Amino acid sequence: MIDSTQTRWHIVLLDRKNEIANLRHLRFDYLPVIRLSQAFICSVSARKGMIASANSLDASIDP
Repeated sequence: MIDSTQTRWHIVLLDRKNEIANLRHLRFDYLPVIRLSQAFICSVSARKGMIASANSLDASIDP
């Protein structure tokens, strides 16, 4: 189980080669509506800086 107090949420934009094109640090509580066809939302451990989980997004999401 991930402790949300120790987790930062990131939006990872992928380019056509599925490589990281952009990384924006966001707090999940303030995550805006996202409309991206190729994006992943990753929970990243604030202490270790490692990706804890990633879910593929194919539609808009609300906070």
